Amino acid sequence: MRRKDVALLALVAAVALLVINPARLSAATGDLPPRPTAVPTATPESTPPAPMGGSIRLTTDGPTAGLWTAAQWQDGTGDWHTVAGWQGPFGPYGFVGWWFSPRDVGTGPFRWLILAGPGGDVLAVSDPFDIPGHREATLQVHVTMGSRDLEEETGIMTR
Repeated sequence: MRRKDVALLALVAAVALLVINPARLSAATGDLPPRPTAVPTATPESTPPAPMGGSIRLTTDGPTAGLWTAAQWQDGTGDWHTVAGWQGPFGPYGFVGWWFSPRDVGTGPFRWLILAGPGGDVLAVSDPFDIPGHREATLQVHVTMGSRDLEEETGIMTR
């Protein structure tokens, strides 16, 4: 017999022994020495919870299919800037929500824009709002479509 044949035969025999006598396998793996268990240095009561953010939820009246949303923040000179990560379509249930981090708690002002698709005309603008002053809050912002004169109130050209 060649070496490959002998090795294959030995492997098949070892597997057959384990199948025929599974008690050997459990005995070989079941008698492991005890392992040390790490002792916690703090209890849940003494550890403050990790800081958590919250969310902002935008809703509007009417159909939302194809509409795009973008949040903007206002700087100290009164100019509005689109927030890079807070843009997207409405979800399948007619709202859009964004998470905010603990460092954003209490900041603002912000506003929502509703657009006719990505890069489309502005259809509606929310009133300015601040991020809630406490964590784990959800701020609900509702915008009624067509209820404001956008150019006069916000300076946003809609044509």
